[in-house]
Amino acid sequence: MQALAARYYRHGMPAQAAQLYAFLIRHEPTVAQHYLALGKAEHAQGWHEQALQSYSRAVRLGLADADVHLYIGQCLIFLGRLALAEQALLACLRLSASVPLAGSSLSDRARRLLARVQSQHQPGANLQQSSASDDETFASRTSA
Repeated sequence: MQALAARYYRHGMPAQAAQLYAFLIRHEPTVAQHYLALGKAEHAQGWHEQALQSYSRAVRLGLADADVHLYIGQCLIFLGRLALAEQALLACLRLSASVPLAGSSLSDRARRLLARVQSQHQPGANLQQSSASDDETFASRTSA
């Protein structure tokens, strides 16, 4: 079922993927990867509050992945919570430092968003446009 959900996500059907991940979570509520995948499907649909909850649950279950902190930061930017977005992006940078080659693109994205968050500290068109373009690449570079 997880493979089918991932296939739905990769083929641009995040709503169907989210339904399957929610089903998986009901049956395996302690698997952090399910919450990460559900968050990605919610994020792709623009459901930032729900995605934030799913990502946060994945972290509470022990997921120590730089990507999830970038995604949390993006959601927080869209929700206008810039101080918390800054913290999430800093966590992303700390975690990505331990994986230099794999984390370089991720670090670059986190640094760009962090610079905008730190310079604006209020929701603005430029900051949200940047997040929107990052969200467009989000679905294309990740798979659930």
